[in-house]
Amino acid sequence: MIAQETLDGLWDFSDPLGSEQRLRAADTNRFALRVDRNELSTQVARALGMQGRREEALHLLDLINDGGEPVVLVRILLERGRVLLADGQAADAMPLFEDAAHLAAESGLDYLAADAMQMAAVAAGAVEATAAAETSGGRNAPDDGRPR
Repeated sequence: MIAQETLDGLWDFSDPLGSEQRLRAADTNRFALRVDRNELSTQVARALGMQGRREEALHLLDLINDGGEPVVLVRILLERGRVLLADGQAADAMPLFEDAAHLAAESGLDYLAADAMQMAAVAAGAVEATAAAETSGGRNAPDDGRPR
């Protein structure tokens, strides 16, 4: 498992393209264990998703073999959920975040458990907002000044 501080050093969330490049370089230059390379690949997928390259991100996640390593499976679930959430599919993302939170907690991956729970809360909020908008038929939409 890669230390979170090491991953944080490769990330600049304001520059997902640069982060992708650093993560790919780290994959070939610094990490020899398959579990580490797979964990890095989940982060490459995250960077792709942040660049709007969602299909490419999902495809990469499909290719990653978790190898029975909980940290890899948790990150696959998290990143797939993030991609779906960013694509407006909060209801589909929610169970992925919940599964990631449970597995992370069971595996002693506290940081990832907290991350997954936070993402589940964000997805739940998006699901509720969508349901409220659909229920109200747009009555709660901001007034744009046009007569109705």
